Amino acid sequence: MIEDVKEDFAPFNMSMLHYIALSRIIESKDKAYMENNIDDWFKGLNRIYIKIVFKLKPEEVDVIEDGFRKAKDYLGVGNRKEASELLFNLDKCLVLFMDKYKMIFPNIKASIMGFDKLKDRYGINEDG
Repeated sequence: MIEDVKEDFAPFNMSMLHYIALSRIIESKDKAYMENNIDDWFKGLNRIYIKIVFKLKPEEVDVIEDGFRKAKDYLGVGNRKEASELLFNLDKCLVLFMDKYKMIFPNIKASIMGFDKLKDRYGINEDG
């Protein structure tokens, strides 16, 4: 019986762990942006990309990777203004992709449906 409950919650728990890790990277990336730390901003955006790339379509991957290549080239020659503009656009794209693929906020509806399934399976009603 306990094993059944663990199985039901495993996907939810994995999703929450991924969400928490992604949330921490986003916070770190935002801090670097606010402190005008372009190198850590670049690294944070890159970590976000690595965490979400599995959801992106090939053409979306191409856009992001092209942006990273150009930003890295600009940083390599010390053109921080151009690199900053590219990173700003990459930041917007990554946020839009995370929103598009529902990676920014956990899917509460799915969680509630999972709880309803458990209540039905174990005969738990609203009165306890």
